[in-house]
Amino acid sequence: MAARLERVQEGIYVLEGGSNVGFLVQDGEALAVDMGMDRDAARRALRALGDLGAKPVGLFLTHAHADHFGGAGEFVQRTGVPVLASGLEAAVVRNPILEPTYLYGGASPPEALRQKFLLAPPCPVAQEVEPGPLAFGPFQAEVIALPGHAPGQVGLAWQGTLFCADAFFPQEVLEKHGVPYFYDVDAAVETLVRLEA
Repeated sequence: MAARLERVQEGIYVLEGGSNVGFLVQDGEALAVDMGMDRDAARRALRALGDLGAKPVGLFLTHAHADHFGGAGEFVQRTGVPVLASGLEAAVVRNPILEPTYLYGGASPPEALRQKFLLAPPCPVAQEVEPGPLAFGPFQAEVIALPGHAPGQVGLAWQGTLFCADAFFPQEVLEKHGVPYFYDVDAAVETLVRLEA
């Protein structure tokens, strides 16, 4: 899927792709939300930030699945920005072998589970976040707990927009992949009920 930069509202943009990358932009600074599957996603994000005339100041990761943080290492290497993630997800971002390991029942994963969709490069996490207010640079946002798809999945709300990661799957994703992965189906349903309220 070709990446396309879409304006959601003033100061909020989404780089659409296999996994979307979000941008909060204020006063010429940008906080990125997730970083896609790989280096190419990070490079596309940097080009989009250039188009927006915004300097990256941080990267907020919603959860530690490779399709959401696979490009994080490249983005951090090129920009030097700090990465923010919830505690549970930060452990996997720092030690990505944990994702295919837990999918394989705790045993050493076979080669089939050691590909980029499940095993991203490691990335340092500078700040572990918890649900509640988040002050970061010019941004006064709120971290929202969204467990279910991943145990420590969180979203980021700013100016009436919520980046909800994989708490919700659009119809075309369900048609393409069937039943999506859930760490905890009950928690995922509770999250959806909360989001609907």
